[in-house]
Amino acid sequence: MPFPDAEFPMPPLGTGIHEGTVVEWLITPGDAVRAGDVAVIVDTAKAAVDIRCPLTGTVRELLVRAGDTVPPGTALARIAAEPARPPFAHPPARALAARLGVDLTTVRGTGRDGLITRADVEHAAARPGIRVSRYARRVAADLGVDLSTVAGSGPGNTVRIADIRAAAAPVVIRNRIAARARREIPHFSLSATIDLRRATAWLRERDRRAADRLAPAALLLKATALAAAEVPALNGHWIDGAFRPGDGVQLGVTVPLPEGGPAVPAIPDADLLPLEELLRRLRDLRGRARSGRLRLPELTSATITVTDLSDQGVEFVHGVLHPPQVALAGFGAGPAAGAPSVTATLALDQRAADASTGARFLRAVDEWLQRPYDL
Repeated sequence: MPFPDAEFPMPPLGTGIHEGTVVEWLITPGDAVRAGDVAVIVDTAKAAVDIRCPLTGTVRELLVRAGDTVPPGTALARIAAEPARPPFAHPPARALAARLGVDLTTVRGTGRDGLITRADVEHAAARPGIRVSRYARRVAADLGVDLSTVAGSGPGNTVRIADIRAAAAPVVIRNRIAARARREIPHFSLSATIDLRRATAWLRERDRRAADRLAPAALLLKATALAAAEVPALNGHWIDGAFRPGDGVQLGVTVPLPEGGPAVPAIPDADLLPLEELLRRLRDLRGRARSGRLRLPELTSATITVTDLSDQGVEFVHGVLHPPQVALAGFGAGPAAGAPSVTATLALDQRAADASTGARFLRAVDEWLQRPYDL
């Protein structure tokens, strides 16, 4: 019995992104595909994105051509979809996959009726050569990236656009974003010095009693998230000429990439997390940023961003907004002499907020840091 056709839709592309342009198809009619295979590369206002097929089956028809620009929800292709079923593998193949760290859902079985064999697992684990799409090769050439130096983070070690961009002088990309923000967004900055004597004293006492140590960054992030919840006019996005408040505080944190430059993934509902969990999420994001394993939703969902350079000797953070966000908080080291402190700055989109709103936000950050036991 033939499998019924199902549509493969364009998925949501991130907050404030209303359309994407199909750059290259990696599947053609007649191809067998598995759910999770990268099927098409789509360019958005923020980045080129690998779109994965949501279905397992056979490609019937491509409904959108390369070069077409369409909104999320548009049917991209028709797939003769097979019923979902768990990976079918010999017990020895399952044991080998567990030992080698191979995800059986990404392995094509060559045995009878699609049975996954030990040889299939060994082949998936070996991952010989560099797997990269034609479009990714063009991007690598344009950016001067040697593909032999790029570690692929996709299935089967496939080199993705994100891997190439991470290796392609992120400082250049960051400067382009900064230039666009300064050119298109009327914004201004405020700053204040915050006394950290109570916070550091509480932190020392807490670390003396607790088994795990808590980094000062956790206090700064939590205070920022709580201030964003108190001043919702700064927690959200400027879209289509109007401010749209965020659904909870999705706290963007600036994390460094090994090649230089930042990534800005988000910690969901940061105002509701305990300090220990907030710090664990921050460390997880930093680790995955170094290995190129950040996910698209993490990079597009932030409602407000914080840049903490207080532990690196930087005295003042001149923040640059991340559209469509309307606020960015920064922390630099406080005055060199005297009590421990930080210089808190706030960059604001002038279309969405005024100086009094920004002052209220900085005051809330200060008040929370004077009550660290409540964080």
